[in-house]
Parts: sequence; C-alpha cells; structure tokens
Amino acid sequence: MSLPLVGTVTKEGTRYGIEHDFNYMIQAHLAKIGEGKRVRVTIRRYYKKNTPEQRGYLFSVVIPLITALRQYKRYERDHVYYVLKHEYLTSTDSHGSTYVVQLREDSDDPADVKMVAFFIEQIKDEAAMQHGFPIPDANKNYSRGEIEDMVTEIERA
Repeated sequence: MSLPLVGTVTKEGTRYGIEHDFNYMIQAHLAKIGEGKRVRVTIRRYYKKNTPEQRGYLFSVVIPLITALRQYKRYERDHVYYVLKHEYLTSTDSHGSTYVVQLREDSDDPADVKMVAFFIEQIKDEAAMQHGFPIPDANKNYSRGEIEDMVTEIERA
C-alpha cells in the first residue's frame, strides 16, 4: 500500500526537509507498516494534476464531437483520443526525443492543468477551423443526450 505524500521543501540552516501537508496521515500510515520495517520513499517534483472536471469535459463533450467530425464511428472514440494525444499532447525530453504526455496522475510526468487546457483548446480550434463546428464551452452542464444529439446531427450531415 502506498500513500501519496505532498509537502513543501524547507531549509533549516544547511539541512533540507519536507513539511508534509498531512502529517497525521503519515503517522497513521507508518503505524500500519510497523516499527523496524524498511520502507522506500520516492521524492519527485509536485505537479498540479489535471482536474476531474477537465477530464469529464474532454471525454464527454470534446472527444465524442471531434470523433464525429473526423468521420469515425462512435465505438472508435478511444482510438481518436489516442490519435489526438499523439498530435497535440506531446513533449520533448532532455535528449530531444518527443513522447506523449499521459493524463494519468500516476505517470512519471503527468499533464498538468495548463497542458490539458491547451490540449482541449487545440482540439476545439481544429473543430472550428477545419470542420466549421464550434465545440461548446465547458461552462455549461451538458446532459449525455444533448451531446449525443449533436453527434447524431454531425453524422447525418
């Protein structure tokens, strides 16, 4: 069992430390492991992960509509999502190699809030410029039926 720990790096004199956000959770977790047991601690820079609202809008509004606009079948939405990631959600490592950034928060380099917002905007720009269809904004609660009706209209055209 692992416990994601979030904290801030502090410096006291010449020593660095971590001021954990939830110290009581750490104590409870260490108590479960037990005294004398060896543990492994991994420290990496904290990224503000993408939000559930962003992912919800992406997968329930943007992906269904761009799938229809690109003339794919409804069951190919996952494929379209992976194609879009390869087109718009890439980054370059320190060696100059490009790679696809993952939305999963447990990946080594997850897409943060800004990157996902930019990814969504690029897809919306494609829909507007290449297909002449503006994808609705995220500031409205859409029912599944509304989006599927839009998809049906696109498929009929």
